[in-house]
Amino acid sequence: MPARGFLTQGQQESLQQAVRESADKHLRERALMLLLQVKCPTAYNTARLSLFWAL
Repeated sequence: MPARGFLTQGQQESLQQAVRESADKHLRERALMLLLQVKCPTAYNTARLSLFWAL
């Protein structure tokens, strides 16, 4: 689990923009996972498990 505050506010905003505007599905997915790690670790773990079981 990353340290609290490992992304600056500017980095978080860039990731949020990538999630909203990127045409690349994989980029959106990875940006969303990073944001979940920062904002809600429990949701991140749930999403990570969901992706694992989807494979």
